[in-house]
Amino acid sequence: MPNTLAHIGAQVLITRGVIRRADLRWALLGAIVPDVPWILGRATQTLTPALHDHQLWAYLIAQSSLLVSLILCAALASVAAHPGKVFGILSLNALLHLVLDALQAKWGNGVHLFAPISWQDWNAGWFDLESWPTFALTALGLAVGLWVIVRCAHSHLDLVLTRRRMLIMALLLGLYLAVPIPLRHGPLVSDTNSVGTLSDRQNRPGRDVQFDRVRYLAEDGVHYLRTYVGEKLRIEGHMLDQSSTVSARATFVTDSTLVVHDLRRHTGRLRELLSYLGLSLVAAAWVTPAVSGWTTLVGARSERLTADGKLTGG
Repeated sequence: MPNTLAHIGAQVLITRGVIRRADLRWALLGAIVPDVPWILGRATQTLTPALHDHQLWAYLIAQSSLLVSLILCAALASVAAHPGKVFGILSLNALLHLVLDALQAKWGNGVHLFAPISWQDWNAGWFDLESWPTFALTALGLAVGLWVIVRCAHSHLDLVLTRRRMLIMALLLGLYLAVPIPLRHGPLVSDTNSVGTLSDRQNRPGRDVQFDRVRYLAEDGVHYLRTYVGEKLRIEGHMLDQSSTVSARATFVTDSTLVVHDLRRHTGRLRELLSYLGLSLVAAAWVTPAVSGWTTLVGARSERLTADGKLTGG
């Protein structure tokens, strides 16, 4: 998938053209909604690696689908002053994020726009991860992100934090966490990210697998691919002379040994660093109005004001 900056640039400009007077801070937030599962997955892998298994990976794939992303959009929009409009902004950007992801060439990977009706991966493969369209979108994202921060620094951000709104948000967040549990079987059956093959260890030999951006490890003369869940699969035949981030197509020889047919080498941690920068810009766009005193938090008393017609909470 493109880095976060690449999403920000294209998506904010499209949102500005499609939704009149859209608060672009919500567009920035919507641009990262489908990545939330992978942010949570990275935290789980770091803090509790024993829990990061193939079932959890299938759960995260299901959680990043359009359907489940829309549940998170509804949860976030529930505390906005105008929840209907904000839900539209967030949903548009969740959809744009997935479409942009699908335009890049990724082995064994894709997006799920029609789950749970269909778990078939959609991947147009128009351009590579390290190519001029990605770099152009990244530069655009940096410029647009800074522009949004400056533009919105002194504009009001109205949030309605009544008990009712907070309860609705909590219920929707619960759905966001619960719905992927039964849906995780879809990615296992469709073998997205080869998660079905990898989870069926005793039937691995002879089966083909594909990996999108995993670690190639060269350790003491032995070479491995480290999978999404941290499993190290030994490679027959050495293809690189040092550790790197790669995409690969391979076939299992045994349940823990691979023959690699095709390999693409990626530019180390550049994508991660650009994504961290993009996430920092999103955070800054939201924190700056609060620091400047331009965020209005409407509490429980607003329920009475709303009933009197003095304040509308959306």
